[in-house]
Amino acid sequence: MAEKLLESSELKDIKTIAKELGKNYVLITKVVKRLLNKKILGLRFDQYKMGLERYIVLARINKEYADAEFLANNMPYSEWLRSVALATVPNNLAFLTYFAPKNDNFGIVTDKIKKSKYVDLKYPVQVYKLNTFFPTKPILSQFLDPKTGFTYPPHKGLKIIDKIPISIDDTTNNIKNKDEPKVPNDILDLLIMSFLEVIYTVSPRLLVRGGIFKVAPDKLQYHFENHCKYYSLGAILKRPLYEATMIFKALMLGPDSVKLTYTISKTPYGYGICDESNNYCIIYLMLSERDLPFIYNFLNQFNIDILEQAIILPLAASKRNIIFKSLPYENFSIKGNRWYNLAESGYRYKYNIQRINRKFLKSQNLA
Repeated sequence: MAEKLLESSELKDIKTIAKELGKNYVLITKVVKRLLNKKILGLRFDQYKMGLERYIVLARINKEYADAEFLANNMPYSEWLRSVALATVPNNLAFLTYFAPKNDNFGIVTDKIKKSKYVDLKYPVQVYKLNTFFPTKPILSQFLDPKTGFTYPPHKGLKIIDKIPISIDDTTNNIKNKDEPKVPNDILDLLIMSFLEVIYTVSPRLLVRGGIFKVAPDKLQYHFENHCKYYSLGAILKRPLYEATMIFKALMLGPDSVKLTYTISKTPYGYGICDESNNYCIIYLMLSERDLPFIYNFLNQFNIDILEQAIILPLAASKRNIIFKSLPYENFSIKGNRWYNLAESGYRYKYNIQRINRKFLKSQNLA
């Protein structure tokens, strides 16, 4: 069932899924509810199609400010931050993922970061524009242990990757449509997509059950069916199905970097983002310590240079090392139906949040 959902780039009605599988509707409903309760699957939308570009900033953080939650709220232009990941090794290396309006001057963000007291300027601040996202969409049946039913850990599972028929042309990431950005019709589209990224409902009919919108159910349904589906990347594997205690990140350059990133996204172990034109990619692998020697051997099989690598322990004793934020809907003009540019968002977004909460939401938290 999970594999069927992962294959699709859009949400489908549960009755449609049951018909495609040739299974009883009631049975499929029970399986879907079990998947939702375990939070195994999530949903993602394509930011590039929304008219946004993704920038990854690598910066060393001064020790006294090395807390991902603090950085997520206080880094320059934090209203555009998508995620913050703080490495354990090397110590205090931050991966800051920003969204920004297409063709805007991201240099103003970089300049502010370089002047920030949070950043250790003994180390260079690196910036990469990476717009091709390869989400985790594994062919799950290829990675299941026939005896236990559990997914193989990476040091076993990646050994069978060459047996999986994978073609980069099959990607659900719509690489060939990267020339079709389309700003969302209005703020409600962004609120719906942000909500669905937090609470994956499988079927659009379940969209209204969150009860947080001050909007009629039929209007929500209309917006999803006619607007939001355009941006959907479909279901993704949200968490590993095996013991994973760390995240391994690598920034790489080389002829095989995109191929490698796509291949990893077709396993249960990770995902990645790329600049296809320049062969830059960052991969994210969910591992345990015993997997590391094998992973290094695996990467050495490809024609790549690893420019930066890091290990992140998701939970430290007194702080969170990884923070994910919603789509930056607070930077979208309600009346103008456009993204604020970077220069104006700094003084507009706080007021905009108040208007959005007052007009559209029963709760200030989409979760």
